[in-house]
Amino acid sequence: MSWKILKRRFLHLATFAYLVFLSPLSSQERVKDGFFLLENQETAYHIIGDWLSFRETSPISYPNINSNSWKPIQVPGIWHQIGIEHYGNIWYKLEFRIYRELAGKDLGLMTPNIALANSVYLNGKYIDGSGSFDAKGDIEARSTQMKLHTLPKEMILPKGKNVLLIRVGSYGGVGGFNLDDIYLGSKEVVQEKYLRNLMWNTILVAIFVFVGIYHMMMYVSRKKDKEYLYYSLLCFSLSIYNLSFSTLSYWLLDSFWFYYFGVCLSVTIFPIWLIQFFHKFLELPKGFFAKFIIGCCIFMIFITLGMNLWGPSQFGRYNSLILPTLLSLVGISITYPLLLLYRGLKARRSGSLVILIGYVVFALSTTNDILNYLRVLDTIKFVETGFLAFIISISFALAVKFAQVHNQLEYLTKNLSEEVGIRTKELSATNARLLEIDKLKTSFFANVTHELRTPLTLSLLPLEKAIEKTSDPGTLSLLETSQRNNIRLLRLINDLLDFAKIEAGLMDLRLAPTNLSSLLRGLVSTFKISAESKKIQVDIDIEDSIETILDPEKTEKIISNLLSNAFKFTPNNGNIKVTLKEINYQDQFYVRIQVIDSGVGIPEDKLNLIFERFQQLDMSKERIFEGTGIGLSLVKELTELQNGFVEVKSELGLGSEFSIYLPFLHEKVGEGSSGMNEADPSKKMQDTSFSDQVLRSLASHPHSEEIYIEDPNKKTILLVEDNSDMLYLLKNLLSKDYNLVAASNGQEGIQKAENIRPSLILSDVMMPIMNGFQMTKALKSHRILKNTPIVLLTAMNDLDGKLEGFTQGADDYISKPFQPLELQARLRNLLTKSELQKERNHRLSQLQKELILARDIQSKLLPTELPAIPGYSFASLYIPLDEVGGDFYDIYEKDGKIYFFLCDVSGHGVPACLIASMVKMAFQSEIQREKSITKIMQGINKSLFSIIGNNFVTAMIAELNVKDKTIQYTTAGHPPFYHVTKDDIFELSTQGKPLGVFPDAEFKSKKVQPKEGDLLFLYTDGIVESGNREKEFYGEERLENYLRKSKHLEPQDIIDALKEELKGFLGGEKFEDDITALVLRYKSQ
Repeated sequence: MSWKILKRRFLHLATFAYLVFLSPLSSQERVKDGFFLLENQETAYHIIGDWLSFRETSPISYPNINSNSWKPIQVPGIWHQIGIEHYGNIWYKLEFRIYRELAGKDLGLMTPNIALANSVYLNGKYIDGSGSFDAKGDIEARSTQMKLHTLPKEMILPKGKNVLLIRVGSYGGVGGFNLDDIYLGSKEVVQEKYLRNLMWNTILVAIFVFVGIYHMMMYVSRKKDKEYLYYSLLCFSLSIYNLSFSTLSYWLLDSFWFYYFGVCLSVTIFPIWLIQFFHKFLELPKGFFAKFIIGCCIFMIFITLGMNLWGPSQFGRYNSLILPTLLSLVGISITYPLLLLYRGLKARRSGSLVILIGYVVFALSTTNDILNYLRVLDTIKFVETGFLAFIISISFALAVKFAQVHNQLEYLTKNLSEEVGIRTKELSATNARLLEIDKLKTSFFANVTHELRTPLTLSLLPLEKAIEKTSDPGTLSLLETSQRNNIRLLRLINDLLDFAKIEAGLMDLRLAPTNLSSLLRGLVSTFKISAESKKIQVDIDIEDSIETILDPEKTEKIISNLLSNAFKFTPNNGNIKVTLKEINYQDQFYVRIQVIDSGVGIPEDKLNLIFERFQQLDMSKERIFEGTGIGLSLVKELTELQNGFVEVKSELGLGSEFSIYLPFLHEKVGEGSSGMNEADPSKKMQDTSFSDQVLRSLASHPHSEEIYIEDPNKKTILLVEDNSDMLYLLKNLLSKDYNLVAASNGQEGIQKAENIRPSLILSDVMMPIMNGFQMTKALKSHRILKNTPIVLLTAMNDLDGKLEGFTQGADDYISKPFQPLELQARLRNLLTKSELQKERNHRLSQLQKELILARDIQSKLLPTELPAIPGYSFASLYIPLDEVGGDFYDIYEKDGKIYFFLCDVSGHGVPACLIASMVKMAFQSEIQREKSITKIMQGINKSLFSIIGNNFVTAMIAELNVKDKTIQYTTAGHPPFYHVTKDDIFELSTQGKPLGVFPDAEFKSKKVQPKEGDLLFLYTDGIVESGNREKEFYGEERLENYLRKSKHLEPQDIIDALKEELKGFLGGEKFEDDITALVLRYKSQ
């Protein structure tokens, strides 16, 4: 923005503010000729204006109120400023009447702080006063209080005039009301006004003092920033000014000296701090003019001090000589900062614009009050408001500047030294690691939820006792499945509990003499079923009778976890070797247990992570091997708890070797003794829940993954699930009602879906190779399968998982554990909706074919080209509502005559289009015969009667005789058309009922002869019935006005402009009815 524009806008702002804030007060009537009327008990009347006055030349107790010596005097006004030179007292008189609603009520009179003495009389009786007079009439005690006087109801005349007299003293020849805070009204209202003024002044003083103290403290902490010092002193000056006027006299001390000295001193010293602040804040050097103003202010301070020390006798001289000079100096001081702010804005100093806004208000308010004091203006006084706006703007600007300094300090702090930079990087790395751990924990708990919920789903059927009593193979298989998954769930829970105990430091050791060789052999034997199911060769190299002291339960858990991992990660036909040896390692004796497998192996960069809590090699939703990521962490924790350690060696793709080192304590234990009631370890393992759970949870699942039962009368559901137990359960639930096909991951699911085209897909989420979310996304973008319903059945029960599933396009989401009836009900509903959608799509396809046919019919309804009519120009408009519509027009030429036919069929779309085609055929058939236009209309009516159902047709025919330039027309329930001349517009219509309703309907015709330049406008009602968002129709009036203003245009221009006007009226291009119009203009040949 250029500075010229900025200056112009600033001038506009200043002018606007001056007009708004300095406009004369006109909300209430003023006192005229010393009389005022009190009408309303809810109003505090501002009784300023022309009072009457009596100059006291000798002491009197009460003047003659009917004397001719009473002269007009202006209130407010200092005597010498309104042309009165008088050194005595002056009596002010106001006569007033009251309305009935004020009768019998006390009145309140509020007089301003005049810094002198006054006495108030009502109807000849003394009421109250400020200060006091002696017997000679001189001021004995001065008062600086704004005063509230009560005018008792007993002394008020309800009818007739009441006389209010105020005796005002002078001080050094200075007297009068210098402020306009003089109000009269009901006592409650005036008292409220009085208290409001008092509290407002008190609040202002408190604000200025608080802001001053705050910024003084800022200066003490940052002494180089002297703008805080100058701003603080500026606030203290403003607080002294407001405190001197009325606040202090009311709350603490009614002292004329403090009033006189405080006001004069604050007004004198204020410009010094103002100029100093602006130069420092805007970082501008002080020039000669600034120093000159400051010097003048300092000089005026000494003059003020001298006058105050000299005594009250100099008060008049001060007001007549010094005060105008001081006020001029203040005016210059107020104007000067505007120049500084302009320079600050030009130099783009921070905060300049903010302070400028507040300072403009302050400057205007101060100028306004000075001019009011000098009686140049008679406006509202609001210097206190200006002070407040100025203080707020400066405080805000200083806060902004402080924030910028703080930001710069932060920026410099970040680049102090290389050491700080290194430390910052370390902290960032630590923070990133913490975030990673947090993410791992979140993933851990999500996985645990998955692992717990799936077995829980399978645990809802009877268990062990039912297995013993059941002979049915199918039922027995279901019960064994439930038992196996319950054991698996128990194992997970036990691991979690152990982990929680270790983390909390509550895990205790129960050491006992143990035959480790027997213990290890027994544990390996429990994995025999798993080895046979996966055809894994298990080799054992266990030294006999290795006996030591350890915690057998925790050691069993260590070995079982290692064996479990080995069997889980070793593929079919692999090898596992288990060894136990007594070794000397770094001069200490240990027993070493090794589990070596030929499994998938571990990447080298993951070897240092596998023993950390919550870590898994594959954390994705596509992982092949399930688990929680705490097994190896638990192995490490339990080994170290027994003062041992763990080592691992691995090569990706070749296998892993885990070595457990436990301290070997030389204490002989009898053969077969394990410290567990001397029981045989292998037998003990068969009875131990932990060992048994490992065995059963790793056992091969007997259920086939390929399930396909073909029945042409059933719908086909594709089951995508990597857990064979869950597949078996779903088969038992759904095979009765549906054909079922199984897939073990998302990729296989897509392939089978493409082959069999299932009616519905039921899928897990966490699967190897491709998870359920990825499969859903791929299927929903598939050209053929995108409409196939997909239900996600998973143990991921968190909101984010559900949102992701629905985002990828899933039709439903069911959480494990689920209720079988709920699953079946949801599948039925989705299949029903799918069938309805297919039927809807088929119907839409049929409608599209019908629409294509209707468009072809409609294209034949309209003339292919418009005829050339000698002496006429012609244009047309046609917009169907639903791509095809019931409106159309036709033009036919025969024997030197041109026939214009307009038709409007009720309804829209394909049905209306078909009726329109019948109407056109009837018109073309009738016009071939030698008939008048009324006979043609009758023939069309008979052709349509009884064949258009509930529809009806409106139409019009206009016959143009090219030779005699006449137009004959007839209408059948159709809106009138317009004949537009140079001077006026006419509606043309005839009597006639809609077509196809009454078989014997008759029609009449009329004739019109247009002149050169005239315009004919034929249309259907879709134009005038177009409605906008406010439910308002375009209507005939708007159409007529449009034709009047556009009648000079050519027909095609009229049509184009009308289309744009309708779009503007509607707020878009969507019309609520078919639009048809013809425009014909007669021209000389």
